[in-house]
Amino acid sequence: MKRSADVPASPCESMPVTDDPGIPQPYPCHVHGWTKRGCATSGSDASTKIPAPPLAIRSAATPCIRSLTKGAIDLRKSAAPPVSLAAVLHRCTPAGCPVGRNARVVPSGVTCIRPAIGPQCAARGSVLRTCVRERPTLRRIPQKDLAMPPRLLDQIATGIQRAWQESFVDRYRLWSARVTGIEITQAIQYHRANEHLTDAADRGADNSVQLVAFKAAWVRVYVRSGLLGNIVNVTGTLEVSRRNRLRDYEPVGTYAPQGGPVGAEQFPNYRAERGNLGRSLNFVIPANELYGTLRLTARLTDHDGSEKSVEVSVRLVQTLRVRGILVAYDGDSTSAPATPTAPVMRLTLAAPTLADLQNTAATALAAMPVQATGSFAVCSNMNWFTPLDDARTAPGKCSDNWNSLLAWMSLLRDNDGNRDDVVYYGLLPAGIPLGVPGCGDDGLGAAAVGNEQTFLHETGHGYGFQHTPCGAAGDTDPDYPTYEPYASASIGEFGLDIRDGTIHDPQLISDYMSYCRPRWMSLYQHRRLLNHPRLAPEWLPPDFPLVPPLERPFNLEHLWWPDPPWRYQGPEWRMTPVISVQGRVLENGRIEVESVARIEVAAPALGVPTRWSAQLLDEQGGMLSRAVLMRREPQGGGCCCGGGHDHRDKDAPPFAFRAYLRNVAPGAALRIDGPDKQTWSRKASAHPPRFTGVAANVSGEKELALEWKLDTADIKDVWAQWRREDKDAWHGLAVGLRGDHARLPLQGLPANRIQVRLIAHDGFHSGESEPVDVDLPEREPVLAIVSPSNGGTFRVGRPMQLQGNLTDSAGQPLPDEKLTWWLDGVQIGHGRERWLDAPTAGDHELVVQTQWSGGVAKRAVKFTTERGPGRGG
Repeated sequence: MKRSADVPASPCESMPVTDDPGIPQPYPCHVHGWTKRGCATSGSDASTKIPAPPLAIRSAATPCIRSLTKGAIDLRKSAAPPVSLAAVLHRCTPAGCPVGRNARVVPSGVTCIRPAIGPQCAARGSVLRTCVRERPTLRRIPQKDLAMPPRLLDQIATGIQRAWQESFVDRYRLWSARVTGIEITQAIQYHRANEHLTDAADRGADNSVQLVAFKAAWVRVYVRSGLLGNIVNVTGTLEVSRRNRLRDYEPVGTYAPQGGPVGAEQFPNYRAERGNLGRSLNFVIPANELYGTLRLTARLTDHDGSEKSVEVSVRLVQTLRVRGILVAYDGDSTSAPATPTAPVMRLTLAAPTLADLQNTAATALAAMPVQATGSFAVCSNMNWFTPLDDARTAPGKCSDNWNSLLAWMSLLRDNDGNRDDVVYYGLLPAGIPLGVPGCGDDGLGAAAVGNEQTFLHETGHGYGFQHTPCGAAGDTDPDYPTYEPYASASIGEFGLDIRDGTIHDPQLISDYMSYCRPRWMSLYQHRRLLNHPRLAPEWLPPDFPLVPPLERPFNLEHLWWPDPPWRYQGPEWRMTPVISVQGRVLENGRIEVESVARIEVAAPALGVPTRWSAQLLDEQGGMLSRAVLMRREPQGGGCCCGGGHDHRDKDAPPFAFRAYLRNVAPGAALRIDGPDKQTWSRKASAHPPRFTGVAANVSGEKELALEWKLDTADIKDVWAQWRREDKDAWHGLAVGLRGDHARLPLQGLPANRIQVRLIAHDGFHSGESEPVDVDLPEREPVLAIVSPSNGGTFRVGRPMQLQGNLTDSAGQPLPDEKLTWWLDGVQIGHGRERWLDAPTAGDHELVVQTQWSGGVAKRAVKFTTERGPGRGG
């Protein structure tokens, strides 16, 4: 797909370079980037201005002068003979002046001559095999000499010439094709929005949807024919350059189009053109090249002058960061009563794996503004025993059993520190009885393994998004716009799935937070996800990377895996000690408190604020701290149902709640007040829980065995946490432990030594154990094929994204080169991301594998390719 830029050969390029400072050094002419006129052409009247640093360098025999004081680079007339080499800073711009090592090379038209004074480069003369660089002399340039604006008549003439070229010559070519537009998209993008969006308020400038760094992008180049008719077999190239610290553009690569040539028409239909990949030249820029300030230049082959350039800024880095709650199920096959024709059976389903979580996130990685590789780790493993196919409590809501499951997951999130830079997701095993396909509220979602669309939808609830209007949606997001002339919940612009080039028409596709299908990322949700704190946004420097450039700019080791830097550089300023209170207000106003835990959290308790409040009191009844009860409003996925926070009285029971009180003192009592009166209180126990012994070891079944002793029997439950070392933050491991021992799965824990601690809760106080060390064995690394999905169908010849991921057992990334890809038994490359044209029609098997100390780990998917109309199949 990608090929190096074609560089014309120079007569001097084969000459070696000597490092002897006492000898004039021969340099290949092409190294200096000579223009057709040559950098030392005498009598040049060109003038070009390029920002630069504060020093002036001038070769004694060159007309090129560089101001390094925020001034300009001026190419002036000079009395110097036309045989001097102006390679002051090793390379030249197309205008002819040296601007530094990173300038673009333009070597065409260069020859060498042998003057009487010795071999030197110039723009004309007889051929010679060597070039010599003259030593530059330095001098200061007066400030008044830096600016040399062109004459007014020259400006007018240049403007008229440009207007003529752009408005008539380029537009009304008689027989030649031309480039009329370039669209760069990663999921959805504006392009000529005025031709399909009737409301000017809904429109945006071309390519104004923000791109994110380190995610692949498709570039669609639109072409037109001349006045004499349509042109077939139009092809070209895409040249990508990146701006460096000196504000010069370095070549990144030149790309060939995917799918072959295209036909150019005079007046194509807008919707037919944007809705069909076969009507544009299509290029794919891989994830590891998409960052910084880029200049994209599309050039048509065999059509002189037919090129167009655009610049885009790709500096925002965002990461899909998921802490998985992996659920095993052991319960009935349905919540309905058994009948003779429908007996109730017992189901035992194993918990999904961390690799399953990554596979389920495939559509989210493609649709969301996040980099190609996400951060996935295990928050906790849990067991569940109740079927989830009971009826919803209201349209668009979850069922009672679902609400109970989310309440337990909320405790697991609290035990993990309720981090504000991740979204928590409960992954259910395939085959678990479900009525509502998925549920979620702020910062937490859950659904079955393999349901990619529901993962995208429920994590949207995790980001705090409401449902969008579609059909009988009830109360929805009031700010969601209607993109006229399309129906409500339309995505607003043409979308594109970078995995295979599937185009999403805004006339047919709805926003992914709606209940209509099919669904994709909308302009509205894309904008809301930019700089979202749960995606850990980070902006690269304006001209990243700085000189000298990084050997490999996309380095997984520099990402936050799975902890952000503040976890290591002083978590105390982010982690807040709180008393977490969770429970329900029943229909009659009575309160049931399900959990009281003194923990440290990063994020506040989210939900709908009420007039109910929880208070920590001292012995005299004085208030030590107070928190509002946040009403939990889990929302259910599905189709054609209601959703969103409704408009009824937020204080009216029944409802589930949570609250975080500042843990400022032990206190003497806890109290919860309703809008009118006190409704619940609990006095402090005589003594906080205290551990007298804790032991941890690995059992023969590869489980973590925990044992403990407490000095009191009145304990509600015990929570477990782990960390790697003293400076690490505590991670969640388990909640709801009873008795004096437990066995926990090792999934999600790292190899080697970790520390484990237990926290006992008595309903008012919490007591922590001393950390104990335990050595864990090495397990098989987590290997996943994110794209393509198993069982998918692709168009022959269309680009296919191969996306994999490899981490250790705890989610820490392993090097790219450890992943090896095989297609139908033939090795095709290494790395997390590969691109290939979909192979010949038929069934195929894709395998990715890695070596580890225990042998070879493999993952495989099967897919089908078939031919279709138009290019690429």
